[in-house]
Amino acid sequence: MEAPKTLNEYFTSVDDLFRKTFRDDCSLFVAIKTTQYSQLANGGKILFSGRDGNTLLEEGADEEVVLSPPGGNYVRFSPRMFVRRDATTLGKVKLSFGLDVPKVCSLKQNLRVDSAGVASADLHIRDVIEGLLVKGGASVNFIAPASQDVTSFNISYQPADFYGSAGYQRNGLGSNNLAVECGVTFVNFLLGGGFERQQISFLEHENGKEQIDVMYAGVGFTGVNWSVAGKVIRASDVWSTARLSVLQRLSPSTAMACAYNFDIAQSVANVTVGFMQGLRLRLPTLFSSRRADARTPLPTDSLVPLVWACKAESSGVCSTALRGTFSDSLRWSVIVHKNMLVEKSAFQFGVSLSMENDS
Repeated sequence: MEAPKTLNEYFTSVDDLFRKTFRDDCSLFVAIKTTQYSQLANGGKILFSGRDGNTLLEEGADEEVVLSPPGGNYVRFSPRMFVRRDATTLGKVKLSFGLDVPKVCSLKQNLRVDSAGVASADLHIRDVIEGLLVKGGASVNFIAPASQDVTSFNISYQPADFYGSAGYQRNGLGSNNLAVECGVTFVNFLLGGGFERQQISFLEHENGKEQIDVMYAGVGFTGVNWSVAGKVIRASDVWSTARLSVLQRLSPSTAMACAYNFDIAQSVANVTVGFMQGLRLRLPTLFSSRRADARTPLPTDSLVPLVWACKAESSGVCSTALRGTFSDSLRWSVIVHKNMLVEKSAFQFGVSLSMENDS
């Protein structure tokens, strides 16, 4: 189990795991992702391995999962569609380019457009100096007001046992956001914190505060097959939120996660607990090829990799999902939600489909 490199990665890994697996706000998610790799990358060899029930635990049926080997030259095209539970839809198209210049740097550029009128572009430059990452981006919303037009810049540096980053963001009306984060690692123990200042321009400022300061500090610890982290957040001179995140791999095919959020101001806690179990079902012998020797192990083609996942929240919402792959290219997922605290709550169903092609 790879240790998170920053404090926030402890929490985003658990949040993304729940979000990509259960997709609470979607009744249908469809994605197609095709990637073309340069034959010059890695000496003309494309590095891929087959997927089974264990690897599915680490991969959600989501557009942001990166399957390319680091440092490869590639072009990736990915259209996606979301049908939400509130009867609204959202379509996105993403085009990504990757370029690796040996002994110089690695470049990555993303271009995105969606049906909400947003067009965005960002550029990542990595390893000009070892451990240095520079990111810049801009997005324009052709439908919404100028407050939705955003430009951003971020620089982060991660040498051996230290990390630090600084980012600046500004919208079309002059409001800006400055964020600084740093931390240090002692063996498996990480201590980190950050500060963020949001300044609202007079064009957006009405009755709210013109300046909002947010700071946070926390610790994280990583074991052999588990990680745990906690942090407290202070906003507007008041300790507002406490968070705890736990992720554990019980076996190569079993994992559990827990997220605890406590609103200090309102004394309200929200707990989410979930687990995932990898399954490998065997096809009936009728569909598997005959072998001359009956004692020969069943070919891997006759094993169907599946993942069963469950999640429960303190609000009463319980979810379960069954994920799998077909022909190593089509990922599917069937999701069921129900609020157990509401007597006549109806079952809500969701479907996720993702087709991937690498060449």
